[in-house]
Parts: sequence; C-alpha cells; structure tokens
Amino acid sequence: MADADLLEVLTYPAETEINVPVVIQGRYNPDRIVRVAAIAEDRFPLKVLQTPATGLWEIPANNGFQQAGLRWFRVQGFDQNEVLLDDDLFRIVVRPPALTFTLRADTVFKASTSDSRLLPDGQKVDLKAGTVLRAYRYGAIDNHFKVYLTEPVPPVGDFGYLWQPHVEVTLPWTLRCEVDTWFGIDPLPPEDLPSDRRVALPAGTILNVLSHSSQGNYVRVQLAQPLAPVGPEGFLRRQGLTLSRLGETLYLSPLPEVPLADATLQITQRTFFKRTTDQAGQLPESDRALLEPGARYPVLAYSCERGHFRVRLAETVPPVGREGFFFAQHVLLTRNGQPIPYDPNLRVLTARRNTFFKKYPLDTQVLDRSDRVELLAGQTCGVLDYALAKDHVRVTLATGLPPVGDRGYVYRPHVQLQQGERTISLQPERRVLGVVYFSQRDNPRDPLVTCNVTTIAMVLYFHGVRPRQRGTQLEDELYQWIIERHGRSARGDNSVLQRLYYAYGFRGGFNTNRTWAQIRHEIDQGRPVAIGGQFVRSPAGHIVCVVGYTREGLIVHDPYGDARTGYSVTEGPALLYTYRFLTQELVGDGTTWAHFILPN
Repeated sequence: MADADLLEVLTYPAETEINVPVVIQGRYNPDRIVRVAAIAEDRFPLKVLQTPATGLWEIPANNGFQQAGLRWFRVQGFDQNEVLLDDDLFRIVVRPPALTFTLRADTVFKASTSDSRLLPDGQKVDLKAGTVLRAYRYGAIDNHFKVYLTEPVPPVGDFGYLWQPHVEVTLPWTLRCEVDTWFGIDPLPPEDLPSDRRVALPAGTILNVLSHSSQGNYVRVQLAQPLAPVGPEGFLRRQGLTLSRLGETLYLSPLPEVPLADATLQITQRTFFKRTTDQAGQLPESDRALLEPGARYPVLAYSCERGHFRVRLAETVPPVGREGFFFAQHVLLTRNGQPIPYDPNLRVLTARRNTFFKKYPLDTQVLDRSDRVELLAGQTCGVLDYALAKDHVRVTLATGLPPVGDRGYVYRPHVQLQQGERTISLQPERRVLGVVYFSQRDNPRDPLVTCNVTTIAMVLYFHGVRPRQRGTQLEDELYQWIIERHGRSARGDNSVLQRLYYAYGFRGGFNTNRTWAQIRHEIDQGRPVAIGGQFVRSPAGHIVCVVGYTREGLIVHDPYGDARTGYSVTEGPALLYTYRFLTQELVGDGTTWAHFILPN
C-alpha cells in the first residue's frame, strides 16, 4: 500500500436490496494507523474489526438496510495520538425488493404513456391477463406505472409503461384527510350511523390504503391497518381527501378550475377528447371524440388531473360536449402564445368574500377605478407565483383581469391560496415561483445520481421548454444529450451542464460563492436557480432547484426528495429539513455553487 494511501475500501456492494446482509472490508497500514473508525452518514457509528497482522479491517456482516435509498459511509484512520491520517467515502444504493406486477386484464406494455392505439408496433406489445412481471425500479406518471423490469419484454425492452387500472400490485396508497371527516362502515352521513360503526378523523390524518373505489359521493377503502371500531374496510366522503403513491397524487373531489382568457388548445398528435380520464378504449363511443393534429379550440377554463387537462371549451365537440379531458402530452395549451404547463400542483386563489384585485397594496377607497377590479366570493384565479406584502398578497395570475392586468395585490384575509387541496399558509416575507416538481427517482437511467439534469429540467420547463419527443421526460432528454456528446461520467461536470442549457437557447452561467441576496434577487425576477455543492446530507455532492424563499431561508424542489414527504415537493415538513442543510453549508468557501439560468 502506498504511503499516501493509508486506508482503502476493498469490498462493498455498489447496489443491494433491503434486508440483504452486507459485507464491507478494506485494508490499512498498521504501521501508521492504530484505529479504524466507520460512521454511516456522519451520524451512526459502526463497529469495525481490525487485524493488525494482515492490515485488514471489516465492518461485521449485518442484516442489511431497512430502508431504500442512497446510503453513504465514511471510513477514517487515526494514529496513536488520535490524529486523523486518512479519510475515505463510499456509497451503497439500497433498492426496494423487486415488486411483482400481476396483470388483472389483457393490456399493453408500451414505450410511452400515449394511448396504445396510436403507437407503432415496435413500441408496444400485447400481454395477457395473469402475466406476472417483476420490476426493481418503478414510478408513476399520468395514471401509468413506469417500470424497469428485471427481464426485458421484446420489442419494448426492460423499460416501459403499464396502465394502472389493468395492474394488480400490493403497493399502498397514502390517504390524507385535508379536512375533518368520518370513517364509517356504510356510505352514509355520520349522524345516520351508530357510534360503534364510525370514527372521527381530524384534518391531517394519514392512513395507508391497499385499495380504493368510488361509490357516489363516497370512497370505499381497504386500510393496511384496521381502524377501530369500524375495521379495515369502510367509507369516507370524497371531499377533502388526497391519495398519493410514488409521487402521483389523486384528488378525490374536483379541483378548482382556473379561468382563462385568450387561451387556445392545439392538438399536436391524434388523440381523444373524453368525458373521463379513463383510456379511450374503455369508453363508449358517446364518451370520446377522436381529433386530428392541428385542430384548435378556445379554452375558457382548465385544471390538471391524472395526466390530463380538464378543460371547459368555448365550443361544443360532439359527442362529448364542451367539458372534458385531453391527455396532456397530446396537446399544447397556450395563453397569448405562451405555453401553459401541465402541473398537478397548480396554485389556485379563491376569494373568500367579495374583494378587489388591485395594482397597489392600498385601501380600495383611495384607488382609481382603473387600478382595481372586483372579485366576487367564490371566484377563482390561477396563480403562477406569489409573495406577501404586509397585509396583502402580491400575485401573478395565469390570466390577467382588466384593467389591472396579471400582476397585482389582494387583501390577505379575503382570499385563500391552494395547491391541489392543500391550503398554503401565507407567511410573512414569502415568495414562491410556480415551478413544476420533477423527481430523479423515477428516471429510467441512473436515478440516484441524476439530480443535476433533473434540476435543470425543472428550470427549463418553467421557462417553457418541453420534451422534443412526446411521452418522454425532459430530464431523460437532457441526460441523453450529455451521454451522446460527452459520456455518462460528464453529468457532474458543471461546464458540460452549462453547455447543455446553452444548447437549449439559454444563457447565464456557473459560479461559486453565490450569496443569499443574489439568489433571492433571481427569485424576485421570476427565475428559479439550480444550486448545488457538498452538503451535510450528501458529501458526494447534490443539486436542488431553488423555487422561493421565506424569512428563514430558501424553498427548494429537491429532486431526490425526502422520505418523510414521500419524495415529493419540499414545501411543507421537508422544507425546514432541506433549507437547513443548505444554509449550514453555504459559507462562501467554494463548496457551494449555483447555475443562474437566464432565458434569451
């Protein structure tokens, strides 16, 4: 062993599964190193066995890891005076056990989420009911499972999509009660049920659900754990419930729609206008209309649900009518020529009472008529970004309201701001941009180390960039650009990342030692920031997307996510966790850097 390399890690699995025993071994120079220490994620000390005669060290075999994720370890060598002589880091990817997907109906395994009728033969394969597939990586998008199979299925291969209603898989949903509600043995109001056949659930209650189905105004659920006195099966009212799994969220009551003006929906490839989000092949002819590319329709209002735009059109499309669903990847929704992204976490502002949208945060009585417009109680508006201004909220609306326009103020006590069905707490000194969240964990290639392209994809998507090939993720397209030109190992090269967004028509650049004031200025200018470095939770480096700030720190979209929020948007419980590890490390010593990406 070279003198400069006093400590080495020789044996460890680069990848393993949950609860599989792991052996970690290495060697050290016993003439210089007296004690070898190991610590997991700089928090959990591990037992180390040393054999000075052979210069080998070992972390004894254990029962493996109980949670999936990227785990990292630090091994250190100390001399007789407890002086640190050598320090080494290594990582282990812990996968969940391969999940079994059983087809409950004849279905199609396909290369994209597009309707299978519209895909060429080389991008789909028919599979029979009862077929069992195993996947060691999986996610959810647009009411599909995206799976990385242990065995490829030709001609599609080992990565593709399955329509969720056709698949049986034991994968619990997380049900959250956004309002006070009741769990009952029958689909009846709580006052019509005896006390031993109902249980109150306060707002914020979270339950694991194995299966669910709609029954009128109620949802029937099978719980992973019984809930006394009702048991494992029962009913909840649909209003105020959300179901989430693998980053996908279902809102069981209708979401508020966003009114639009000067908006147009263009068909970009053959698709269906439908009464529901079900696949067109499952709907009767009276519930769907096949439309050709190039067709355009004026849109009066929209919302985003299960991979679809729910729209209210200015004209009727027989036989469906004026209201229905378009698969988001088959259409282009624009307002005044600017694309409107599909965003299941769309923010909606609702007037609690009659109030005004104003050019200035002043009492309405001192404003001219040209500086205000009335909002009636219950009226809704889409919100692209917002910030607090004393007792008002400054918002940028998806659709302007004449004569004020799209930027202005509302009196905070008179309005409610929602993201999905979650009410946003309007805290002082808070500004958040409407950046759509992307997760690196569902990327088909290298999901645990593609935080960089996933973060940059969020920034570019916010500025209007869309995948060039329908049915693919933008971050996958960016990663392919790097691989084709610079190789897979270049994904961590900041100069390559800069060339990447230059190639997509952007400017700006990479710089170290950015200050909080500079980052907040970018957010105030409506530009999200890609920020990265060697943080407390990720010594090997990590990159996140700054989407806003509060008085305490930054609000970020962490593409890796956080286990406590189900790997989703870090605005909530994970917010404190995320910006805390950022602020602790942003000290201007070159370990932290940022890409300020500017549209031309």
